[in-house]
Amino acid sequence: MYDLLSYNVQYGKKLGKINKWIKQLPQQPNMICYQEYPEDQVNDTNFLKSSGYKYEFAPAVVKRDKTFGQLTAHRPGKFTLISTKKIDLGVSNFEKKVFRHSGQRSALLSIFKVDGREIMIVNLHLLVLAMHSRRRSQIEMITKEMDMEMPALIVGDFNYSSLIVGKGLARFLRAKGFLPAGGRFATHRIFGVRHQVDYIFQRNCPILEVK
Repeated sequence: MYDLLSYNVQYGKKLGKINKWIKQLPQQPNMICYQEYPEDQVNDTNFLKSSGYKYEFAPAVVKRDKTFGQLTAHRPGKFTLISTKKIDLGVSNFEKKVFRHSGQRSALLSIFKVDGREIMIVNLHLLVLAMHSRRRSQIEMITKEMDMEMPALIVGDFNYSSLIVGKGLARFLRAKGFLPAGGRFATHRIFGVRHQVDYIFQRNCPILEVK
């Protein structure tokens, strides 16, 4: 059995807090998928190096001259990295004006060998200020790059609020052979209202527990 943690560190603001929490766990995750990870800390990540993780990074948005993106860390004793690929997911001009950033959203697609079989892990961060239909188009861009016969997990910040027809995401991915893992969880708060924007979907990759 293997465990995976997915977390949006919000432009690196929560990186120290989440890493401190991970250090205190009785058993650290076999894989960690960060979103909005600061690029200037990728090669200066004492926590990951000291904990024995190897990692890959996919740059995305640029804010105040700093680049942030998706970082997938894994334990080499458990997973053997075969290949990795950055998938550009486009931009929203409205989002760029509101958040004052440049660049574009991205996903990091990695293929690992574990227990003699290959598995694909997608670590993504979709647009914040967009219609759900635009986010589904971004997911379509990702699935076109995937081997649809290989066991796979898609994890990360979908920005697909459970408050606004959230079940549509599950229906869309179910049509592509992916099933949602776990039930409803509050993963984000906006104006004091808790809702879910982070998800895990699996295909031919049974998940025992999500929390």
